[in-house]
Amino acid sequence: LDLSAIVPADATDVVMNVTVTEPLAAGFVTVWPCDTDRPTASNLNYVAGQTVPNLVTVALSASNHVCFHTSQPAHLLADLSGWYQPGHGAGLVPMAPKRLLDTRTAGTRVNPAAALALPFAAEVDAGANAVVMNVTVTEPAADGYVTVYPCDEPRPLASNLNFVAHQTVPNLVEVALGASRQICFYASQPTDLIVDMAGSYSTTSDVGYAGRVPTRLFDTRVDRDRAPLEAGDTLHFQAGPGAVAPTLEDTVVAIVVNLTVAEPAAPGYVTAYPCASPRPVASNVNFVAGLAVPNLAIVQVDQDDAVCFFAQQRTHLIADEAGYFTALPFLSGVVVR
Repeated sequence: LDLSAIVPADATDVVMNVTVTEPLAAGFVTVWPCDTDRPTASNLNYVAGQTVPNLVTVALSASNHVCFHTSQPAHLLADLSGWYQPGHGAGLVPMAPKRLLDTRTAGTRVNPAAALALPFAAEVDAGANAVVMNVTVTEPAADGYVTVYPCDEPRPLASNLNFVAHQTVPNLVEVALGASRQICFYASQPTDLIVDMAGSYSTTSDVGYAGRVPTRLFDTRVDRDRAPLEAGDTLHFQAGPGAVAPTLEDTVVAIVVNLTVAEPAAPGYVTAYPCASPRPVASNVNFVAGLAVPNLAIVQVDQDDAVCFFAQQRTHLIADEAGYFTALPFLSGVVVR
């Protein structure tokens, strides 16, 4: 995919919502910069006939190209959310996940008659121009999609989540904040929505992004002698320099990691959070028994460089790093469209 006519020449990485639809058999999609070898990592996992979305942060090649590999024949959709550019945009303001909305308890489902507006003025600082949140669809009435956008702009021709009836689907969303400081959620079919905030981008922050070729951090199918996380287990991961950053001089503030659940024993969820914080009422990956589910996560690192992954049900977990955020030095700020 040639992005040279869309992003600035000095852009380092792009953020895209990638959706696979109508695959002929079970498989995976890998997205990577075209001037490097295809890595041993995946961005989306799917079964035959399934529609799966996932936010992808990927480094650009020297000519601003990104490559897509699918292990089985499938249709792909790519919606550009923004890019990282040195000296431009805004820096990350990370936070432990915080639940902002759960329509199951609020008593009002989102429906196509009117978009749901969620205020963010109290959640971000004055310099914030975008927010990062995990959005989960659950119990939709029929096949459809969700679009997330600034309320003071027209709804775009793009989707953040695609779903089938009664499916539970999570996806990370990065969306610009308009002057109203409200984000709108449009659902093409009646559905419940769960929104967990993971951070924001602000001109007051000097925390910049350093992208990497996708790098596998761990795979419990291999790293733990093929022993999955049991229900209630928490995996502790040291995410400091040398583990996710190539040099020891970098101070890691947060990591960008694609999480994939594999062979879960029952419906459940995975929560990623800084280990020094209490485990939040939030989720990053929601899954059903036996189905592989991917989702991108931006996870704050605690003062001991530790990140925790809690599994509510027995499952294997795979983590592929796309990059990290650091304050030494300011590298690339984000420009969210």
